This record gives sequence, structure tokens and C-alpha cells, in this order.
Amino acid sequence: MEDCWMGQAIERIFLPIMKRQFPEIVDMHMPFEGVFHNLMIVSIKKSYPGVHARKVMNAIWGLVRRCSASVSLSSIRISIRAMSKLLPGTH
Repeated sequence: MEDCWMGQAIERIFLPIMKRQFPEIVDMHMPFEGVFHNLMIVSIKKSYPGVHARKVMNAIWGLVRRCSASVSLSSIRISIRAMSKLLPGTH
């Protein structure tokens, strides 16, 4: 369980670095359910339709070499910390 709390700290430390490299990133969240290395939810500011989300997703996978994580991208209108809004049917 302590891994999850360390993951939260790492998430907050690396967010400004990722924002500097990818300005379209608004926020990121690595929920406890993914034990901070299997699931990453990223909120982006879409500038152009279509492949913008794919560009950010591939950039994140390339940034973290050991990342075999599922990366989920969401609009800035949804809070990425509220899992019940992202995944209907969860509490």
C-alpha cells in the first residue's frame, strides 16, 4: 500500500516536468487501482481534432521507458480524480 502513496508523490513531482515538455497536458493521475505504474489518466487541452490525443499518448509512452501502462486521455471538462465520472458504475 505504501507504493501507492509514493506514486502520488512521484505523480506530483513529475507533473511540472511533463507539462514543460508537453504544454497540452493539464493534469495527470495515477490511481491506486493501477498501483501507480499500470494506469495513468491524463487530462489534455485539445488544440486540434483527431490525432492530438494519440500524439500525447505516444509521447508519454516514449518518455517513460519502462511504461507498459494503459494511458487514458480525457477532456479538461471532466475531473480525472473522480473515478465514478470516468468509469460509470464504479463508486
